[in-house]
Amino acid sequence: MASSAPAATPPMPKFDPLRATWRLLTNVKFAVALVTVAVLASLLGVVLPQLPAEMRGNPPARSAWLELQREDFGWLTGILDGLDLFDVFHSPWFLALWFVIVAAVTVCTISRFPPTWRSVQRPQVRVSERYFETARHRASFTHTGGVEAVEGLLRRRRYAVTRTHEDEGETELFAERFPWTQYATFISHMALLMLLVGGLLTNLAGFQRTLALAEGRPAAPLFSDPGPGQIFVGMEDAHRGVDAAGNIVDFHSDLLLRRGDEVVRCKATVNDPCSAFGYRFHQAAFFDDLAHLTIWGPDGRVLFDDVLDFENESTATPVLTITSADGEVVFDQALPQMASVPGSTLGYEGDLALAELALPGAVYGVSWR
Repeated sequence: MASSAPAATPPMPKFDPLRATWRLLTNVKFAVALVTVAVLASLLGVVLPQLPAEMRGNPPARSAWLELQREDFGWLTGILDGLDLFDVFHSPWFLALWFVIVAAVTVCTISRFPPTWRSVQRPQVRVSERYFETARHRASFTHTGGVEAVEGLLRRRRYAVTRTHEDEGETELFAERFPWTQYATFISHMALLMLLVGGLLTNLAGFQRTLALAEGRPAAPLFSDPGPGQIFVGMEDAHRGVDAAGNIVDFHSDLLLRRGDEVVRCKATVNDPCSAFGYRFHQAAFFDDLAHLTIWGPDGRVLFDDVLDFENESTATPVLTITSADGEVVFDQALPQMASVPGSTLGYEGDLALAELALPGAVYGVSWR
């Protein structure tokens, strides 16, 4: 009696998570999906209002800001906040997406190097006849002079030519020029990686803060917490340069930076920041809807000296409202300009306007710029 044993089942291949991850990161469709998600996330960060930087570490200010957004988004405010859509570029999921993109670009760069190196150093010089029939870029032509004429023409055009096969009535040539240019793709990959890694490190380990500075105001602290390393930033001059035709040709800020007993004066522009104490200070914007108002008493003592923000509104002369100690309004009208002192810049913007404020029993001096 004969019997046969069942055929052995081949063992299932073991799952290799590293190989699976590598294949996923080098998959073109996955790369397209990553870029699509990143673009959509960036659009959300542009379209939706984003939490100001100075409010991130201030829970009361953050809550007040969210209440303002509730007027526009209603019941969606809580959902949008829970998904970090009011702070897209600092959210954990956006940083994770950024990290995956960096990993994918790195893996793709590494995986492409061996075949590119082989193509440059040891190119495949012979191919099958089928290749010539199906190649995307191919041509068929006749040339007088035979193989020698074609070979000479290629060499004159700086091609390196090799005869790979010679048979009766048939000669195969392999010609290439500047094969090292195939490495150029890695330059673009490295540039992209530098941008991505730089942005990721800036987000994770960098420090940035926006300060609203104005001439005449006290220096603003750079850090939220006081300490011996605190840096104070003051605006000495916010300059807007104009040419003879009245065209704006320059914006820059002259800053006074102080840390302890150390003082640094420097000029900052949008593209040319000044550096001090290990930090760089850029000029982010320039606003001309501010006015420096000073009021002094009959004895010359300064009673008020501050920079006022008109919030994109303007007025030809100050409109002052003055009340007495018991709350009675003693002055409420525009203050006409009586004189001016020319400024150091072209145009009327740098002039200092002067006026007198006559109240019962005293005359006060007022200036504004």
